[in-house]
Amino acid sequence: MHRFLSLIMALEYIEANLTNPISLEDVATAACISLSHLHRMFTRVFGCSLKEYITRRRLCSAAYDLIHSKTPITDLAFAYQYSSVESFSRAFRRHFRTSPSSFRRQNRFSHLYPKIILTPNSGKGGDPMAPVPKYDLSELSKRILDAKGTYILDVDIDNLVQINDELGWEAGDIAIAETAARIRKSIPPETAFFRIAADEFIVITGQDQLQAVEDIAQRILAYSHEPVAWNDTTFAFSVSVGIAKVPEDINELKPALELVREAMYQAKEESPNTYKIL
Repeated sequence: MHRFLSLIMALEYIEANLTNPISLEDVATAACISLSHLHRMFTRVFGCSLKEYITRRRLCSAAYDLIHSKTPITDLAFAYQYSSVESFSRAFRRHFRTSPSSFRRQNRFSHLYPKIILTPNSGKGGDPMAPVPKYDLSELSKRILDAKGTYILDVDIDNLVQINDELGWEAGDIAIAETAARIRKSIPPETAFFRIAADEFIVITGQDQLQAVEDIAQRILAYSHEPVAWNDTTFAFSVSVGIAKVPEDINELKPALELVREAMYQAKEESPNTYKIL
Protein backbone atom coordinates (compact mmCIF):
# COMPACT_ATOMS: atom_id res chain seq x y z
CA MET A 1 0.00 0.00 0.00
CA HIS A 2 2.82 2.41 0.88
CA ARG A 3 4.47 1.84 -2.51
CA PHE A 4 1.16 2.43 -4.30
CA LEU A 5 0.45 5.70 -2.48
CA SER A 6 4.01 6.97 -2.85
CA LEU A 7 3.91 6.62 -6.63
CA ILE A 8 0.48 8.27 -6.81
CA MET A 9 1.77 11.22 -4.78
CA ALA A 10 4.84 11.46 -7.03
CA LEU A 11 2.69 11.55 -10.17
CA GLU A 12 0.35 14.14 -8.68
CA TYR A 13 3.25 16.36 -7.67
CA ILE A 14 4.76 16.20 -11.14
CA GLU A 15 1.44 17.04 -12.85
CA ALA A 16 0.89 20.00 -10.54
CA ASN A 17 4.36 21.41 -11.23
CA LEU A 18 4.99 20.92 -14.93
CA THR A 19 5.60 24.66 -15.34
CA ASN A 20 7.45 25.05 -12.04
CA PRO A 21 11.02 24.12 -11.13
CA ILE A 22 11.12 20.46 -10.07
CA SER A 23 14.07 18.74 -8.45
CA LEU A 24 14.05 14.97 -8.10
CA GLU A 25 14.47 15.47 -4.37
CA ASP A 26 11.26 17.56 -4.35
CA VAL A 27 9.35 14.68 -5.94
CA ALA A 28 10.72 12.21 -3.41
CA THR A 29 9.78 14.52 -0.53
CA ALA A 30 6.23 14.88 -1.91
CA ALA A 31 6.03 11.08 -2.17
CA CYS A 32 7.25 10.63 1.41
CA ILE A 33 9.99 8.26 0.30
CA SER A 34 13.75 8.33 -0.21
CA LEU A 35 14.98 9.38 -3.65
CA SER A 36 16.91 6.14 -4.19
CA HIS A 37 13.83 4.07 -3.36
CA LEU A 38 11.65 6.24 -5.61
CA HIS A 39 14.13 5.83 -8.49
CA ARG A 40 14.00 2.05 -8.21
CA MET A 41 10.20 1.87 -7.98
CA PHE A 42 9.61 4.39 -10.75
CA THR A 43 11.87 2.66 -13.26
CA ARG A 44 10.43 -0.76 -12.44
CA VAL A 45 6.78 0.32 -12.72
CA PHE A 46 6.95 2.84 -15.58
CA GLY A 47 9.90 1.60 -17.63
CA CYS A 48 11.62 4.98 -17.67
CA SER A 49 13.53 7.14 -15.23
CA LEU A 50 11.87 9.76 -13.08
CA LYS A 51 13.75 12.49 -14.93
CA GLU A 52 12.68 11.16 -18.34
CA TYR A 53 9.04 10.96 -17.24
CA ILE A 54 9.10 14.61 -16.17
CA THR A 55 10.64 15.56 -19.52
CA ARG A 56 8.02 13.63 -21.46
CA ARG A 57 5.09 15.10 -19.56
CA ARG A 58 6.42 18.64 -19.92
CA LEU A 59 6.94 18.22 -23.65
CA CYS A 60 3.48 16.68 -24.05
CA SER A 61 1.92 19.63 -22.22
CA ALA A 62 3.99 22.05 -24.29
CA ALA A 63 2.83 20.30 -27.46
CA TYR A 64 -0.79 20.78 -26.40
CA ASP A 65 -0.10 24.48 -25.80
CA LEU A 66 1.52 24.81 -29.20
CA ILE A 67 -1.68 23.62 -30.83
CA HIS A 68 -4.27 25.22 -28.58
CA SER A 69 -2.68 28.56 -27.72
CA LYS A 70 -0.80 31.37 -29.41
CA THR A 71 1.87 31.56 -26.71
CA PRO A 72 5.24 32.30 -28.34
CA ILE A 73 7.62 29.35 -28.48
CA THR A 74 10.20 31.30 -26.48
CA ASP A 75 7.69 31.78 -23.66
CA LEU A 76 6.74 28.10 -23.71
CA ALA A 77 10.39 27.07 -23.52
CA PHE A 78 10.94 29.08 -20.37
CA ALA A 79 7.54 28.15 -18.92
CA TYR A 80 8.45 24.48 -19.12
CA GLN A 81 11.77 25.12 -17.39
CA TYR A 82 14.17 25.05 -20.35
CA SER A 83 17.14 27.38 -20.12
CA SER A 84 16.92 28.37 -23.79
CA VAL A 85 14.78 28.00 -26.89
CA GLU A 86 17.54 25.91 -28.42
CA SER A 87 17.52 23.31 -25.62
CA PHE A 88 13.71 23.17 -25.72
CA SER A 89 13.73 22.69 -29.50
CA ARG A 90 16.33 19.92 -29.31
CA ALA A 91 14.33 18.03 -26.70
CA PHE A 92 11.07 18.58 -28.59
CA ARG A 93 12.54 17.36 -31.89
CA ARG A 94 14.02 14.26 -30.22
CA HIS A 95 10.62 13.23 -28.87
CA PHE A 96 8.20 14.49 -31.55
CA ARG A 97 10.52 14.22 -34.58
CA THR A 98 9.79 17.76 -35.71
CA SER A 99 10.51 21.30 -34.56
CA PRO A 100 8.07 23.19 -32.30
CA SER A 101 7.33 25.68 -35.09
CA SER A 102 6.55 22.92 -37.62
CA PHE A 103 4.48 21.10 -35.02
CA ARG A 104 2.38 24.23 -34.47
CA ARG A 105 1.89 24.87 -38.20
CA GLN A 106 0.87 21.31 -38.96
CA ASN A 107 -1.43 20.85 -35.94
CA ARG A 108 0.19 17.55 -34.98
CA PHE A 109 -0.68 14.95 -32.36
CA SER A 110 -0.05 16.22 -28.81
CA HIS A 111 -0.95 13.12 -26.74
CA LEU A 112 2.26 11.19 -27.33
CA TYR A 113 3.00 10.94 -23.60
CA PRO A 114 -0.39 10.92 -21.83
CA LYS A 115 -0.81 11.35 -18.12
CA ILE A 116 -0.37 8.05 -16.28
CA ILE A 117 -2.72 6.86 -13.57
CA LEU A 118 -2.18 3.92 -11.23
CA THR A 119 -4.66 1.21 -10.32
CA PRO A 120 -4.25 -1.83 -8.04
CA ASN A 121 -3.44 -5.15 -9.67
CA SER A 122 -6.77 -6.78 -10.51
CA GLY A 123 -5.31 -9.79 -12.32
CA LYS A 124 -4.86 -13.26 -10.95
CA GLY A 125 -1.78 -13.88 -8.84
CA GLY A 126 0.79 -11.44 -7.60
CA ASP A 127 0.42 -8.63 -5.12
CA PRO A 128 -3.17 -7.30 -5.32
CA MET A 129 -1.91 -3.85 -4.36
CA ALA A 130 0.97 -3.80 -6.83
CA PRO A 131 0.63 -0.59 -8.87
CA VAL A 132 -0.46 -1.04 -12.49
CA PRO A 133 0.26 1.98 -14.73
CA LYS A 134 -2.36 2.96 -17.30
CA TYR A 135 -2.84 5.99 -19.48
CA ASP A 136 -5.60 8.40 -18.58
CA LEU A 137 -8.33 7.55 -21.11
CA SER A 138 -11.04 9.88 -19.81
CA GLU A 139 -11.03 12.07 -22.93
CA LEU A 140 -10.99 9.02 -25.20
CA SER A 141 -13.97 7.60 -23.33
CA LYS A 142 -16.00 10.75 -24.01
CA ARG A 143 -15.02 10.73 -27.69
CA ILE A 144 -15.95 7.05 -28.08
CA LEU A 145 -19.40 7.57 -26.57
CA ASP A 146 -19.94 10.45 -29.00
CA ALA A 147 -18.83 8.22 -31.90
CA LYS A 148 -21.52 5.52 -31.64
CA GLY A 149 -22.28 3.99 -35.00
CA THR A 150 -18.98 5.07 -36.56
CA TYR A 151 -15.71 3.22 -37.09
CA ILE A 152 -12.57 3.31 -34.95
CA LEU A 153 -9.14 1.87 -35.65
CA ASP A 154 -6.64 0.23 -33.33
CA VAL A 155 -3.10 0.75 -34.67
CA ASP A 156 -0.53 -1.43 -32.90
CA ILE A 157 3.22 -1.48 -33.55
CA ASP A 158 4.52 -4.92 -34.52
CA ASN A 159 7.43 -6.26 -32.44
CA LEU A 160 8.16 -3.13 -30.40
CA VAL A 161 9.75 -5.33 -27.73
CA GLN A 162 12.18 -6.65 -30.32
CA ILE A 163 13.09 -3.09 -31.37
CA ASN A 164 13.72 -2.17 -27.74
CA ASP A 165 15.81 -5.29 -27.13
CA GLU A 166 17.90 -5.12 -30.29
CA LEU A 167 18.30 -1.37 -30.82
CA GLY A 168 17.51 0.12 -27.43
CA TRP A 169 14.66 2.04 -25.81
CA GLU A 170 15.48 5.22 -27.69
CA ALA A 171 14.82 3.45 -30.98
CA GLY A 172 11.55 2.17 -29.54
CA ASP A 173 10.56 5.71 -28.58
CA ILE A 174 11.33 6.84 -32.12
CA ALA A 175 9.12 4.06 -33.52
CA ILE A 176 6.27 5.24 -31.27
CA ALA A 177 6.70 8.88 -32.32
CA GLU A 178 6.97 7.87 -35.97
CA THR A 179 3.77 5.82 -35.73
CA ALA A 180 1.94 8.88 -34.38
CA ALA A 181 3.33 10.94 -37.26
CA ARG A 182 2.24 8.35 -39.82
CA ILE A 183 -1.27 8.23 -38.41
CA ARG A 184 -1.46 12.02 -38.45
CA LYS A 185 -0.45 12.10 -42.14
CA SER A 186 -3.04 9.45 -43.01
CA ILE A 187 -6.17 11.01 -41.51
CA PRO A 188 -8.16 14.21 -42.10
CA PRO A 189 -6.99 17.17 -39.95
CA GLU A 190 -10.06 17.09 -37.71
CA THR A 191 -9.77 13.39 -36.89
CA ALA A 192 -8.81 12.60 -33.27
CA PHE A 193 -6.55 9.79 -32.14
CA PHE A 194 -5.11 8.71 -28.80
CA ARG A 195 -2.20 6.67 -27.51
CA ILE A 196 -3.66 4.09 -25.12
CA ALA A 197 -0.68 1.80 -24.45
CA ALA A 198 3.05 1.65 -25.09
CA ASP A 199 2.62 0.56 -28.70
CA GLU A 200 -1.09 1.15 -29.37
CA PHE A 201 -3.19 4.01 -30.76
CA ILE A 202 -6.95 4.43 -31.24
CA VAL A 203 -8.20 6.51 -34.19
CA ILE A 204 -11.77 7.87 -34.00
CA THR A 205 -12.59 8.24 -37.68
CA GLY A 206 -16.10 9.67 -37.34
CA GLN A 207 -16.89 7.70 -40.52
CA ASP A 208 -19.80 5.34 -40.98
CA GLN A 209 -18.71 4.32 -44.49
CA LEU A 210 -16.38 1.34 -44.35
CA GLN A 211 -14.53 2.10 -47.59
CA ALA A 212 -13.34 5.47 -46.29
CA VAL A 213 -12.06 3.79 -43.13
CA GLU A 214 -10.26 1.06 -45.08
CA ASP A 215 -8.58 3.80 -47.13
CA ILE A 216 -7.21 5.30 -43.90
CA ALA A 217 -5.91 1.92 -42.75
CA GLN A 218 -4.21 1.31 -46.08
CA ARG A 219 -2.51 4.72 -45.98
CA ILE A 220 -1.16 4.00 -42.49
CA LEU A 221 0.11 0.57 -43.54
CA ALA A 222 1.80 1.96 -46.65
CA TYR A 223 4.28 3.89 -44.51
CA SER A 224 5.76 0.64 -43.19
CA HIS A 225 7.95 0.47 -46.26
CA GLU A 226 9.71 3.70 -45.30
CA PRO A 227 12.91 3.35 -43.21
CA VAL A 228 13.28 5.40 -40.04
CA ALA A 229 16.52 7.31 -39.42
CA TRP A 230 18.10 6.65 -36.04
CA ASN A 231 21.62 7.65 -35.02
CA ASP A 232 23.87 6.57 -37.91
CA THR A 233 21.58 3.90 -39.24
CA THR A 234 17.99 3.20 -40.27
CA PHE A 235 15.43 0.60 -39.30
CA ALA A 236 11.96 -0.37 -40.48
CA PHE A 237 8.89 -1.54 -38.63
CA SER A 238 5.29 -2.38 -39.41
CA VAL A 239 1.93 -2.03 -37.67
CA SER A 240 -1.24 -4.08 -37.45
CA VAL A 241 -4.64 -2.39 -37.66
CA GLY A 242 -8.01 -3.44 -36.30
CA ILE A 243 -11.24 -1.87 -37.55
CA ALA A 244 -14.59 -2.01 -35.74
CA LYS A 245 -17.77 0.02 -35.48
CA VAL A 246 -18.59 1.53 -32.09
CA PRO A 247 -21.77 -0.23 -30.89
CA GLU A 248 -24.87 1.96 -30.62
CA ASP A 249 -25.86 0.56 -27.23
CA ILE A 250 -22.66 1.11 -25.22
CA ASN A 251 -22.44 3.44 -22.23
CA GLU A 252 -18.75 2.93 -21.43
CA LEU A 253 -15.42 2.65 -23.24
CA LYS A 254 -14.59 -1.00 -22.57
CA PRO A 255 -16.87 -2.81 -25.10
CA ALA A 256 -15.66 -0.68 -28.00
CA LEU A 257 -12.01 -1.17 -27.06
CA GLU A 258 -12.44 -4.92 -26.66
CA LEU A 259 -14.05 -5.17 -30.10
CA VAL A 260 -11.46 -3.17 -32.01
CA ARG A 261 -8.59 -4.81 -30.12
CA GLU A 262 -9.87 -8.23 -31.09
CA ALA A 263 -9.80 -7.10 -34.73
CA MET A 264 -6.21 -5.87 -34.26
CA TYR A 265 -5.12 -9.15 -32.65
CA GLN A 266 -6.65 -11.11 -35.54
CA ALA A 267 -4.77 -8.92 -38.02
CA LYS A 268 -1.51 -9.48 -36.15
CA GLU A 269 -2.03 -13.25 -36.10
CA GLU A 270 -2.86 -13.32 -39.79
CA SER A 271 0.16 -11.31 -40.95
CA PRO A 272 2.07 -8.24 -39.78
CA ASN A 273 1.28 -5.00 -41.61
CA THR A 274 -2.31 -5.79 -42.44
CA TYR A 275 -5.77 -4.85 -41.18
CA LYS A 276 -8.80 -6.80 -40.05
CA ILE A 277 -12.46 -5.74 -39.79
CA LEU A 278 -14.92 -6.92 -37.15
